[in-house]
Amino acid sequence: MALDQSPDLFTSATIQECSNTCVHPKITTGHIITKTPVVLAEVTVQVNTDFRFTVPKPVLEIKTIGKRLKLTESVLALPTNKLFLRGFVRKNIQFATPTTFTGTTVSSTIESLTVDVPFSCVTDLTGRFITPPVQPRVNTRSEFEFFTSASLAGTDGFASKDVLSAGDLSEFDQTSTEFFNELPFVELISATFTEFDLSIGRTPGTVVVPTPTPTVGPPFEEGTFTMIEEKMAIDITLKILQNQQIRVMSKRSHKDDDDDCEDGDKC
Repeated sequence: MALDQSPDLFTSATIQECSNTCVHPKITTGHIITKTPVVLAEVTVQVNTDFRFTVPKPVLEIKTIGKRLKLTESVLALPTNKLFLRGFVRKNIQFATPTTFTGTTVSSTIESLTVDVPFSCVTDLTGRFITPPVQPRVNTRSEFEFFTSASLAGTDGFASKDVLSAGDLSEFDQTSTEFFNELPFVELISATFTEFDLSIGRTPGTVVVPTPTPTVGPPFEEGTFTMIEEKMAIDITLKILQNQQIRVMSKRSHKDDDDDCEDGDKC
């Protein structure tokens, strides 16, 4: 006979609280060189967009718009101070599209449209650095050659004692150095959107609905449109960082010699 494995709906699934103890981490003391992200600058960049798009269904009114910033490119082009940004704003627009109307009412359904609004810009960070970036070291390549000497005896036009002294053309010699520099990177902090969404082609008193068309007209102030012009100012706050080597001073606390914390001690 198979056992009944169905859950008991009358048994609580609440778990008990687990205990924990504090453990001091093992540390290295002294003057230590560590490699860590260093904040080069923290700035707010304003990006302005003007974008038109078409809605696939007639819009009576916009109910709400959700926005999300997406950054696809962020490059600090060292050794210049130019920061290149590229991305888009993902907008989800919820709107009412009419289905029927009378002389005093309009019935609608709520529809949704998602559209990506692209942007790109470059901003100058001169004078904005909290910590200067480590500039890239340039790859080097140098040629060198060795001296050779050869007798010209027996060669037409030269005396038997003549000697050719020059660099050796029979070989190519070179030394080169390639540097692997740390590229700065960007972290997003916040994005503030200020936008104006303008209807294009809206005519009051003209409401487009699915066929058949009602015999009576809609309320005089109602109208539909299918094109939106969006003007938006985006304030993007971001950090520019770079992995750098820094020296830190590490000291040992009297508690570091203990493996565990005593009651009331902080980790």
